[in-house]
This record gives sequence, structure tokens and C-alpha cells, in this order.
Amino acid sequence: MTHTYIDHFGPTTTHHYFNPGKYLSDEALLKIYDELLSINGRAKKPVDHRLLDAADDVDAIRNKFQSMVVGILYKEQQVPIGFLVSPIIREGKLTVVHAGLVVIAENNGTNLLALATAGLAKVIYRKYRRVYTTNISATPRIIENFSRFTVKGWPTAESNQIKPPSKIYARVAETLVNGYVKKYFHNPESVAFDSKRFVLSSETDEMGFEKDYRQLPRAKRHNVNSFVMTWIDTEKGEDILQVGIFNTWVAFKTWIQISLYRLILMVSSGPAYQTKESVTEQSTEGA
Repeated sequence: MTHTYIDHFGPTTTHHYFNPGKYLSDEALLKIYDELLSINGRAKKPVDHRLLDAADDVDAIRNKFQSMVVGILYKEQQVPIGFLVSPIIREGKLTVVHAGLVVIAENNGTNLLALATAGLAKVIYRKYRRVYTTNISATPRIIENFSRFTVKGWPTAESNQIKPPSKIYARVAETLVNGYVKKYFHNPESVAFDSKRFVLSSETDEMGFEKDYRQLPRAKRHNVNSFVMTWIDTEKGEDILQVGIFNTWVAFKTWIQISLYRLILMVSSGPAYQTKESVTEQSTEGA
């Protein structure tokens, strides 16, 4: 069974690892963890998060990444420049894939966030086909990106914001709070969840996320920027918790978008452009 997915997009290469804590050797696991720490350390505003604890040994890392998709983006010469770490949370028969922690240390001219999310979509489709997905963010660009890779998202700029979320969405949100927020946030007892608005708030700022709305990357669509500005108060440490569904239709749209992106790269780069897609089966030796 395959657990590592590699894609090439012109100057950018993406590696996505499914449950690396289960399937990678100690050496490979430590390598990607060092790359995560390196990317975060070079970011304009590094985040302080329990998923990125430099003091963790290989056993602690393996335990954290038992149920996780780790996506790393590289520029030329395999220099890591960004990542998306996405926990997979299970509660009974319910499975939730959280969009997770994203850090971009360097922009090489490609849409790195979209490429990281597209790689995650590929893994989700091949492993689950249909699953609930979640996102926690105050950044308009990330909130807009989540809407592109889900259906029936709530709350979003396009959703019915007056109608309360369904019972299953409320359960998904609670599963995320219990299986991710309380597990990986610093001082989770200080985090409050508003089940009517699907908003997380915290009086502390230990993780280092940007609170000034003017400094947050904007969405391309104005209605998304307006939605974020009116739904939450970033200066009070509020973030939107979004719930959506990933299914075959989303996977198909993602494939179309990535195919068009490959075509654009090919046309703009001419004969020098090369594109490859590969799936690599990792050895479980040492795992």
C-alpha cells in the first residue's frame, strides 16, 4: 500500500506523507520533522505549536504523526519552503481530516497553499473517498482556499449564515475541539468555542498567530474578506472553525484545477518545462 505521494509543478515539488508515524523509518521521520522545524524557523512569523516541539524525540514524533498527513513543499535543489500538517481525528465511526497547520517560509512564485491543499486532497480521496474536513483560521486567503476544496462548508462567505449548523456539523466541530485543540494548543483551557458561530477565541497569544487583520493575506474575492471582517474580531484572538465535506466531486474539481495549472506552467515555461507525478511506497523498516 502506498503512503508517500510526490508531485512536480515546474520549480516546486510536493511530498505528502500519509500517517508517517506508522510507516516511515526513524531516519526518514526525523528528516521530515527537521524540515518542518527549519521551515517554521525561517518563516516571517514562526508559530509556537505542540506539533512543532524541537525537544521531541523520535518516539514522541512517531506518536504525534500516527494519524496525520504531512505535506512539504520544496523549491529547486529540494530546499523545503513550506508545509501543511493535517491531523486525522477519529471518534467512533466519525473521521475528520483537519486542514491543519500551514506555514510558508518562502514564496517561489507559485501558489504554494493551493499545491499543498491539492496534494492533501489526493491523499484524502485515495484513502477515504468521502470524509468531513475542518479548518481553523482568521486568514481570508486560507478561508477562501478551504471553500475551494470542500462542499457544503459552514460558515463560509457563500453559506446560509443565519441558519444554524446541522447536528452532524456540531459533532464534527466538537470532535475537532476535543481531538485537536485540547491536544495540541497551548493552554487549551483558555480556548472557548462558540457553538452558534463556530468561532474559537483565546485571550492568550502563545502560538504567535497574527491578530492584526490588516496584516493577514487577503482572499481574491471581496465577499470572503468582508465575511471574515464581520464574522470575527481578530484583535480578540478569534478564529473561524469551518466544517465541510470532501467527496468525489471535490476530488474531480481539484484534478481539473491542477491540470489547468500544469498547462499554464507548460505554456509559460516552454520546452524547458517538465512535469512528473509519482507515488512511492515507503519501507516500514525501523518503524
